Amino acid sequence: MSGGKGGGSPDTSGMERATEQSNALQERMYDEGVARQQPFYDIGLGGANMLADYMGIDRTPQQRDSIYQSLLPQFTTQTATGTGGGGAQYFKDGKFYNEADLLHPSAGGTNPNGWGTHLTDGGKTMQEAFQGLGYESTGGFGGGTTDSIDYAGLNSAVDAQMGDAQRPDYFGSLLDPFSAEKFETDPSYLFRQEEGNKALERSQAALHGTLNPRAQKEMLRYNQGLASTEYGNAYNRYNNDQTQIYNRLSGLLGVGQQTANQVNASGTNFANQTSQNNFGLANAQASAQQAAQTGKQSMFNTLLGVGGALGGAWLGR
Repeated sequence: MSGGKGGGSPDTSGMERATEQSNALQERMYDEGVARQQPFYDIGLGGANMLADYMGIDRTPQQRDSIYQSLLPQFTTQTATGTGGGGAQYFKDGKFYNEADLLHPSAGGTNPNGWGTHLTDGGKTMQEAFQGLGYESTGGFGGGTTDSIDYAGLNSAVDAQMGDAQRPDYFGSLLDPFSAEKFETDPSYLFRQEEGNKALERSQAALHGTLNPRAQKEMLRYNQGLASTEYGNAYNRYNNDQTQIYNRLSGLLGVGQQTANQVNASGTNFANQTSQNNFGLANAQASAQQAAQTGKQSMFNTLLGVGGALGGAWLGR
């Protein structure tokens, strides 16, 4: 760090380059780590979404927000607003609006309610008036350049995609209790019932040629006994299937959670290491500056002492 820079300041350019390279390396390692773990996160997210469907959890708000974010760039244009204010932006019932869209049509709005400036009666601002009607303010247009969003087109596109997203047939099935209807349609029970009745029918046909009242009683007794013994088995099979579905999807969810935690830890390490690099550079620069100042002061004191000695010698002569 010797030499001059900027009018005699210590040269720390080498350490600055080393810090930049170290930060760039840390960032590249973090980005590569995130990219490698993205597939596992996607698997976990898919498992979480499917488990939510099995548990009957309505994911419509999350789905709508995801679709909204994916379509937003298509309906966003950057426009210059000059130095004026422009209009505010509002959100309600899953849709976004510009302030002009909520005003009377004569003001350029499209809202069928025909709201006008009377909303500001009583000293309210327009923002307070719309908030009182349940609209959440999400910001406004300022001077300079801003993003202009076609909310009408965006909301229509989101509605169209949401209409195509139907709930799966298994929605909420993990919360369905076992019932007599489920027992009567249990494959194992139906198979044993059918095979047992066939055996009785063949046996009676071989002995009597037809199903007499005695054979019918035996068949009824068989079916009643089978239902009594098989109900518990069918119940256990049903709950075992439900548990298997839950455990397997939970396992995928765990993969996503573990991956998210690892990515978060990597991000924290990246931030900490970068901060340490930057603080180290700042401290080194401060130390170099202080050392330079100390050296200058020491040289000044030395020259002052030499000057004093020479002056004393002159006076003594």
